Amino acid sequence: WSNLPPSHNLASFFSSEVEVRSVTSHNSNEKPESTHQQGGTGILAINEILPYAKKSGSDFRNLGRWSWYLLEGSPTHRTRVVSAYQVGKSKAKGFGRVYQQHLRYIQHKGLDTTPRDLFREDLLAQLKTWKSQGDRIVLLMDANEHILDEGLCRELTASSNNLDLLEISHKVWRGDEPNTYIDGKMPIDGVWASSELEIG
Repeated sequence: WSNLPPSHNLASFFSSEVEVRSVTSHNSNEKPESTHQQGGTGILAINEILPYAKKSGSDFRNLGRWSWYLLEGSPTHRTRVVSAYQVGKSKAKGFGRVYQQHLRYIQHKGLDTTPRDLFREDLLAQLKTWKSQGDRIVLLMDANEHILDEGLCRELTASSNNLDLLEISHKVWRGDEPNTYIDGKMPIDGVWASSELEIG
């Protein structure tokens, strides 16, 4: 996105008879030489939701790990919708791969962590901050792990984290759990929502 004019945003990709706005994020710590850069997240807001979309933003480290819209019906009723991507478990090779982009950031900052651990720590801290502000959360995430049984996904719903999030996409599975990656064997894409939203 850095190499494109402001008029070329995610919303401009859609030919629609309704108003469309978008928020996107990507690794803006580096400037690729072309218009191709792996990674990033985004959200579209359309039609009736637009008057409620008061603010938007992205990952505070500017790595493109999440994007968000804050929907506000009143100052006491705020819902933050977040689109997030957790880097995969494999240490993918190749200069442009998301893992390598995040690893370069970690090395440049002199941090003692891994891309996955940094994502986990940062996302949990950010969600806790938003919750402490009174925000309800809807998190849509490519987790690159089983959405019910592994790592960060289990932490999102753990009572010890006080996030009060429930994974809701699994409620519509019929029969066997789906693989949400074409070459995968399990659901790695999920939706977590504040329990008070009563979604699903």
